[in-house]
Parts: sequence; structure tokens; C-alpha cells
Amino acid sequence: MPGARCPFFSRVSLSLNMMPGVIERVGDPAAAFRAFYFDTALAAGAPTFAALGQIADPSHILFGTDFQMAPDFGLKTFAAELERLDAPGLSRDAIYRGNAALLLGRAA
Repeated sequence: MPGARCPFFSRVSLSLNMMPGVIERVGDPAAAFRAFYFDTALAAGAPTFAALGQIADPSHILFGTDFQMAPDFGLKTFAAELERLDAPGLSRDAIYRGNAALLLGRAA
């Protein structure tokens, strides 16, 4: 089950199961998480990508930015972290451009 090893996902899943009627509306929490799109606005880094790799569909992870609110050093740090990305199933090119192109129907 995707997300089974992710503490955040496990906690959310348990919470949903404890609320009467929610699971009937939401369905499988793992499938719901995989349906979300996740942007990476100033959240790059090994822990972030490791967690996303456990719960997210890799094609649903997109480059995100808080520009112009983000300070320059924050954007540079994000770019450096993304360049070091080493997470199974995740691709820098897909995160930077490819996944957005798929979402917007602009894939080559």
C-alpha cells in the first residue's frame, strides 16, 4: 500500500478511518493521496521527496514557486536541492516541466 511507511500518511489515514462516514465519502486514502497534485514551492530536499515518493503519483509532483515572495537565497537553495534529487521514480525534468505539460495537455 502506498504511503504505509509514511508517518504523516498513516496518521491521516487513521484519522479518516475514525470519523464516521468519511471513508465512505473519501474512499481509499492511498488512492486519494495519489490523486492530489503536489507543488514543491520552497519544499525541495531529501526528506520532502522521500515522503512524496511514498504517497504521491510521481507524475503529480510539480515545480512550484513562491516567487516573488520567496527570497533569492530560498530559490537558489531550492534549485540546488532539486539538482541533487536522488529519489526512486522521481525525475528532475518531470518535476521542472514534464508533469506540468502532462497536466495542461502540452506534452510532446
